Order: sequence, then structure tokens, then C-alpha cells
Amino acid sequence: MADCLIGSVSFESCDAIAVTGTVNGMGAAYRRRPPIAASPSMLIKADGIVTVGCYFKEENTMESLQQSNEIGERFTMSWTAYVRPIIVFLVMVVVGLALTGIRDWLGAIFILFWLAFCVVQILTIRSIVLYTDAEGVWVYRGIFPWSKGMFGIKWRDIEDATFTQNFLSWLFKSYTVRVGHRFTKASEIVLPHIRRGHDAAMHINELHRHTYTAGPTESMA
Repeated sequence: MADCLIGSVSFESCDAIAVTGTVNGMGAAYRRRPPIAASPSMLIKADGIVTVGCYFKEENTMESLQQSNEIGERFTMSWTAYVRPIIVFLVMVVVGLALTGIRDWLGAIFILFWLAFCVVQILTIRSIVLYTDAEGVWVYRGIFPWSKGMFGIKWRDIEDATFTQNFLSWLFKSYTVRVGHRFTKASEIVLPHIRRGHDAAMHINELHRHTYTAGPTESMA
């Protein structure tokens, strides 16, 4: 069975869902999706070794973006996305201070709860990344092990990408980006407060036109 070398990770199998291998000489196990493309004619030279290559996306890890055949860019949330949770927290602090007039411990617990809630919201917003690769357009999000994940649309199913523009979005360079699905609106991507969202929409449309419509669809099936 041919080895599959990706970066510094050498796997023994390219066709199993659960794969084992070595990382810097130490045993390791990884769980992944089936390979998107694996062909004996695909050769990768790394550290002087020529071996059969296979390309896959590892679940729930941002490191997989660097390991995959990334052809696009990454777009993150603008600072305007943090305004609402911060304002809500400040309002709740005022309410909590009022509650201290009834019971000191009640106001303290109330403020601590909303502080924790605000921190979780901010970290969640910070984790959101809109990016493109050889398969399509994807959104990664989540801070807890049970909430981390990604969703998106393959190039073959994308209709187009648009952005909503008004005076504030133009002023702060923060746009709502929509990536339409050809068959159902329920599967489309809509993300507000994307930094340089106008560039993201143009970038997606450009890749969709040149990478999918003019390129091999079999490799992205």
C-alpha cells in the first residue's frame, strides 16, 4: 500500500476513513473524510521523497486549510461585528448594578453571567472565517470541540456571490456577503460584517468563472 505524504505527516493509507501513520517518528491516528482526489499519477516531492499524493480536508481544524490545495483567500469578520455584543453587555452591567441595590450577590452573579456570555460571543465571532479552495466556498466557525465545524457550497452548485452596500458598509469596509446556491436558498451562505466583503464577493465570482466553468469539474466532484 502506497504511502501518502502531506507536509511532515506520513500516512500509510489514502483510502480509509480512519488512518494511522507517523508524525516526526511518533505514532499518530487521524480521522478524515475520504480523499477528494487520489491518483497514482499524482506525485509529490517532500524532504527528498517522491510518493503518491492524496488530497483531503481534515474535519474541524483550521490547520487543514494550509494542508489542502488552497487556491483562494481567507476573509474574517470586521470589528463592527463586535459592537452589538459589547453594547448588550454594557446595558446588562447597568442592570446588574441596579440589582446590587436588592442583593449584592445577585447583581454580581448577573454581571458575571453576561461577562461570560459576551466573551463567548466575541470568541465565536473571531473564529468565523470565509475561505475558498479547490472544492468551493466554505465557512469555518466554532470555539468549543462540539461546536467547531465548517459548511459551504461546492463550485458546481454556486450561482453567484453578492454583497450588500450602504453608506456605513462603505465607510467601515464591512459588508454582508451572500453566496447563492443554484438549487435552494436554504443552502446559501449569508454572512454579515465581513471585512473587505466586496473583495470577497468579487474574488468568489472570479474563481467560479475561471476555476469551475473553465476547469475540470471531475476533480471537484
